[in-house]
Amino acid sequence: MSKLLPGDLHRDYDLCQAFDLLGNRLFPGLWNGHNELFAKPAEHSAEAIRQKAARIETRKTEIRQGLRQLDQLIARATSHEKQTVYEEDRQILHEEFVQLENTLENLPSPNGLADRSDIYERRSQTEKRLIDALAQHKLSWWCMGATPRDDRIWDKTQHGFHYNIALSCIWWPRKVSGPRRQFVRLHHTVFDEWLERNFPQGQDKKSEAEAWFRLQMKSPDNPDWRKADYEDHMQRHFSIGARAFLKLWTDSAPHHMRKPGRRKSKQP
Repeated sequence: MSKLLPGDLHRDYDLCQAFDLLGNRLFPGLWNGHNELFAKPAEHSAEAIRQKAARIETRKTEIRQGLRQLDQLIARATSHEKQTVYEEDRQILHEEFVQLENTLENLPSPNGLADRSDIYERRSQTEKRLIDALAQHKLSWWCMGATPRDDRIWDKTQHGFHYNIALSCIWWPRKVSGPRRQFVRLHHTVFDEWLERNFPQGQDKKSEAEAWFRLQMKSPDNPDWRKADYEDHMQRHFSIGARAFLKLWTDSAPHHMRKPGRRKSKQP
């Protein structure tokens, strides 16, 4: 049966395995594999959560003051009717206070969001490198079945083509005859050579950082990033200090990015 297949079914990598192998090379020591595979972008930034928590605390302080004032008015009420009105107002404020406390308690941790953002960034960068290599014919792939190979499968702008890394599957457009969903495998020898050539194993942190930075200068994952964004990323992911980053920036960043007076952008 293996002779009928265009590759080695037992040794070639499925799409998920290739993603994991590449991620380990790109982010040694940080890569989990499972977390990155299923990572999704955070709905809110850590800073947005901090601001929302601050607004809630401000409102809680206002409500506490209002409750104290109403307690005084209730104590000094000259009629049962006035006392009832004050008590109803107090109950409304108290319910709002409880709701705010529940909202505050259920807010995600800003630190946790920052971690999730880092995990999703690792996933995005790894996926981009892998899919770009497939689309640019730097990697060789095959799938079982009679459907001819079509590299448009890796282009998300192509209508009807779809891939899923977690399932190691591709979906062909409806107009293609035969099974629409098929499993993908990458020729292991081509992938291993590409991986070792572009992301050699055993680099120290400084070498990894330099390789990543120079790759970004050629093909940026985030075209809108500025100097401060790269410095923050390299400090968090590679523990690169300000002096080492400045030297790398001066030596490797394109002239148009090093022009003075450029606006600093913030990462989401």
